[in-house]
Parts: sequence; structure tokens; C-alpha cells
Amino acid sequence: MSLDDYFFSFIRLFNYSLKCSSLPIQTPGCANFWIDSYLFVTCALTLVLLYALRNILRERAEFKAYEKRKIERAKIADPETMKKVQWQTNNEYDEVDQADLAEKMRQQIIKGKIE
Repeated sequence: MSLDDYFFSFIRLFNYSLKCSSLPIQTPGCANFWIDSYLFVTCALTLVLLYALRNILRERAEFKAYEKRKIERAKIADPETMKKVQWQTNNEYDEVDQADLAEKMRQQIIKGKIE
């Protein structure tokens, strides 16, 4: 089939749809058009509803997981305790001599072995 054949078949289908859309379903040649239209609309609505239902269920699952995380975090410690054990940065930016740093590290290692 050439491109013209596809184009003319599309035009015939369009004219058929245009004619049958203004006629009732009882018209002998238009029953298939109406049945196909109803099936198409039903399938489209079903897909939209399934998409919405999937999104609702996913949001609900995320909310439940968030609530569970909140409860588990509350079990760990209160905010004051969490603040105490949280990482605190050291803002001392003075220059450290390499030998001095090595000596401090040795002392910490020795102190750790003694304890």
C-alpha cells in the first residue's frame, strides 16, 4: 500500500465516524462504531483510574514509611541526647606542624593501648 492508500482509508474512516456520531446506535451500519467508541472510552477511563489508584497507594505507602521512621527515631533518643552525640566540627584552623601532629598521634595511640 502506498501512502495515498493509507490517507484515503483514514479519510473514509473519518467520514464514517462523522456520519455515525450523529446517528443513534440502532442504525444498522453504526453499531460497530458505537461499540468501539464505548470500549475505547472504557479502556481510557480504566487506565486513568488505575494510574490514580497506583499514585494514591504509593503515596500512602510512603506516608506509612515516614511515620514508621518518625516513631523509630523517637525511640532512639530525645533531641537533647541526639544533639550531644551529633558530629561537631572543629573550627580551629591554626597551622599544625607535621612533627607535632605525629607526636600527638603517637601519644593518643599509646594512651589507647594503656586504657
